[in-house]
Amino acid sequence: MLIFLAILSGALISITVVQNGNLALYLGNIRATSLVHAVGLITVLLVLLVTRTRFQWSRKTPWYGYLGGAMGVLTVLGSNASFAALGVSVSLAIMLLGQTLMGVAVDQYGLFGAEKRPFQPAHLISFALIIGGILVMLV
Repeated sequence: MLIFLAILSGALISITVVQNGNLALYLGNIRATSLVHAVGLITVLLVLLVTRTRFQWSRKTPWYGYLGGAMGVLTVLGSNASFAALGVSVSLAIMLLGQTLMGVAVDQYGLFGAEKRPFQPAHLISFALIIGGILVMLV
């Protein structure tokens, strides 16, 4: 089930890049990003209302636990800009490379409270495949 949800999330990211990128072409990147996150906030508030889930702050949450929203804004701004110049496939491939590189760093050093998982030389194969795919798409 979790694998299916991960695949669904990946598919939704592709659609999101198109929708947000097109909105940015009409409204500009900053306005579109603001609107996207406002609609996201309304959606989350509706989910909380429908599921009758009470929102509570936790004093135990580390400071970096709250950076996801800021990173989400920067991600949307970056994907909107890259979508306009590169299209969906190349943008997503390059974002995948960035995600993989950062994932390796998070695993290697246990950043943001993640469990340390040492880098394996076999991971270089994934980098080579991603970079090869990007190069093929750029030709």
